[in-house]
Amino acid sequence: MLQQFQSDKLLFTLIGIVILMMAMSNIISLLLFLVHDKKREIGILTAMGASKRSISLIFAFAGTMIGSIGSLMGIAATSLTLHFIHPIVDSLRFLQANNAFQLEMFSGSYPTQLSGDALLLVLILTPILSCLAALIPAWKASHVQPFHTLKTTL
Repeated sequence: MLQQFQSDKLLFTLIGIVILMMAMSNIISLLLFLVHDKKREIGILTAMGASKRSISLIFAFAGTMIGSIGSLMGIAATSLTLHFIHPIVDSLRFLQANNAFQLEMFSGSYPTQLSGDALLLVLILTPILSCLAALIPAWKASHVQPFHTLKTTL
């Protein structure tokens, strides 16, 4: 039984890593699209004297905010799900026509609250990872050439 729990923990860790990688990819693609869409504005800011660092910080901040807001929404959805876990399990049991989520797997009761350690990990790790994901678009935005951008958009 203990060996099964350890393999389940490893499986859920791997699934979590894949989900984090997908989220980081989504942040990168969203911000790259934003950089492409805002090239003219970035060119104007650069022509007016904005430094590469300030342009980079704008997109790093945007990525961090996207990740932070997403993690807060995820925490809210998790808390709501855990609050209504019994009706959710009963609904799944009805839809599947069998006993979904065996109660024995959860030591006699389903989890009803979020672990403080997991919550702290999400609140610290998510903004850091989103900021790291935003570094690629931030670098691309800071290297926009104002002359070429303004010449092609006018």
